[in-house]
Amino acid sequence: MSRVIALVDINNAFVSMTRLFNPSLNGVPVVIAGNNDSIIVARSYEAKALGIKMAQPYFQVKHLEKQGLVRCSANFALFTNISERVRATMEDFSHSVIPYSIDENFCILNEKESGSLENYGRRMRSEILKRTGQPCGVGISSTRTLSKACNYCAKTYPATGGVVNIFNDDPKRRRMLNVVPVSEVWGCGKATTKRLNELGIITALQLADLNPEEAKSNFGINLTKTILELNGTEATDWDPDYSISQQIIASRSLGNKTDDKNSLLASIAAHVTRGSRKLRAQNAVAKSISVTIQTSPFIKNEPSYAKSTTAKLDFASADSRELLHQATELFESIYKPGYRYSKTGITLSDIVPVSKQQVDLFFDEDADSKKKSLMTALDNLNSRYGLGSVKMATETVSDKWRGKSESKPPNYTGNWNELAIVKCQRIILL
Repeated sequence: MSRVIALVDINNAFVSMTRLFNPSLNGVPVVIAGNNDSIIVARSYEAKALGIKMAQPYFQVKHLEKQGLVRCSANFALFTNISERVRATMEDFSHSVIPYSIDENFCILNEKESGSLENYGRRMRSEILKRTGQPCGVGISSTRTLSKACNYCAKTYPATGGVVNIFNDDPKRRRMLNVVPVSEVWGCGKATTKRLNELGIITALQLADLNPEEAKSNFGINLTKTILELNGTEATDWDPDYSISQQIIASRSLGNKTDDKNSLLASIAAHVTRGSRKLRAQNAVAKSISVTIQTSPFIKNEPSYAKSTTAKLDFASADSRELLHQATELFESIYKPGYRYSKTGITLSDIVPVSKQQVDLFFDEDADSKKKSLMTALDNLNSRYGLGSVKMATETVSDKWRGKSESKPPNYTGNWNELAIVKCQRIILL
């Protein structure tokens, strides 16, 4: 019997989360800028209507401020906390909530207990809005790929009221897929979409009707699985380690372009600290680490340089000290003086749960336990007193690299010192 799978996706998540505590932004074009306030990472519907593209440099659209465009800095600590609250609300409606990204969560619904699935989806959507202030789209079907397509329609067509349910309704499934562009199908990237369009496959329904064997020979097994899912058959495994990221990337544009080696190394250390903390939060370890440094691609009259290098650890780790030691060696191997660098970053990959960590014959369990205790103490202190309260020494060498966040909203939900203040002018006692 098919499972009932719902996808809940926050509408324009970063914008909605920013507007939650600043209602004056409602109805006006808003973009959220990350990466040193330079790159657009989210856009309101009003900003999209102005033609602003995702990942566009802000300086290219700054002139639209004359038309009311507002730029806000990203506060990812705030965004993550609100995302967790949305997920917690969903857990009151489902025994199994599977995070997919900061703004998307899959969940399994019980058809018998829920009654009308569409009404159940509306109740869940309404409760999320009431508890967290976040508007969502809800797509309900029998596979994750179909649920993603339902969610696209729920967010695109106002007449749906934000909820689309096609579970066990094949005629409705076909009508819906006929209005979904193949580019919006989960698993169809730009290259695949272009090849499909060249074959005359424009809609998701045309893809669903494609012969699976023909798709396999021309595109590979992944598109074949997509076709099966579009036709209501689950073809992709639910990863039991869904909460484990396949890759953790920590990177940022520098606040000031610099060739100062200490500043660059301090930024690398900060990225390692952030990435390793995420690893430990997932109870996972990484076997590979990459370091990247680059100059700005937008400055034409200066020499350019970009380099990335990767190393495999002898044993997978989530220890900040071990990862920083390896990252420092990688940085030393690619750093070149004489360039004004604008961005640094690290990537942790080959990530597995701690329970699947491979060790050798001479593994020292006591030493490993002490390492984990130290990292736990580090995380607990930073959790209690605020991130950055306890740092790696390399991070403290320089602060000049830190990016600009000129219009970052306070972390209203995650920092006692940044709570919203409500002023009352008059109290009436009854």
